[in-house]
Amino acid sequence: PPRRRGRGARRGRAAAPATVVEHETVVGSRTVEEPLPTAVAGPEGPRSTVAVRPEGFWQVHRHAPEALVRTVADLAQVEPGDAVADLYAGAGLFTAWAAGAVGPQGSVLSVEGARSSSSSAAELFDGCESVTVRRAAVEAALDALSGSDVVLLDPPRAGAGREVVAGLDDAGPRRVVYVACEPASFARDAKDLLARGWRMRRLQVLDLYPNTHHMESVAVFER
Repeated sequence: PPRRRGRGARRGRAAAPATVVEHETVVGSRTVEEPLPTAVAGPEGPRSTVAVRPEGFWQVHRHAPEALVRTVADLAQVEPGDAVADLYAGAGLFTAWAAGAVGPQGSVLSVEGARSSSSSAAELFDGCESVTVRRAAVEAALDALSGSDVVLLDPPRAGAGREVVAGLDDAGPRRVVYVACEPASFARDAKDLLARGWRMRRLQVLDLYPNTHHMESVAVFER
């Protein structure tokens, strides 16, 4: 399957009934093995790739995963033993990084609503005791954020929205890291966080889509 941006879809949210698409694999695999910037420790050794299905999500620029993980790691300042929640987690790009950062004494909750991406994550983290993969709309998993030290979210173009921002605020992590591909929805959600007493400590912008007007923003919020 081709790499796709897929941000127009409401990934990680309650969706309309799925459309059944018939297909036939003529030759080769129905999945693409994408390299991970951070290998996942599995029971049979480290896993350095993730199997992405054609309906799933992965970054379109081949250097984007590494650039995003590097930026998120710098802003999130996750410590060994932390509890991290990765919302709109897709196939597990940031979950893989977080699992390595928190170590065996920490924990990572990976929440993704899309069946295909969540299935990829479940396969990737099978046997990884520190990671819990939950297939659910983010709005339905807000109760699980309590006790999180760091919450990371990478929503679709529609952004997180008021309900999710309220859930983040109620959970009270020490840090929220927001990865955004749409400036308008990010500005709306950032304004909501600021109104609730959060402060944007740092913001970095990445040009992941050369020769287009699209930019990716990564911001960290703290109390």
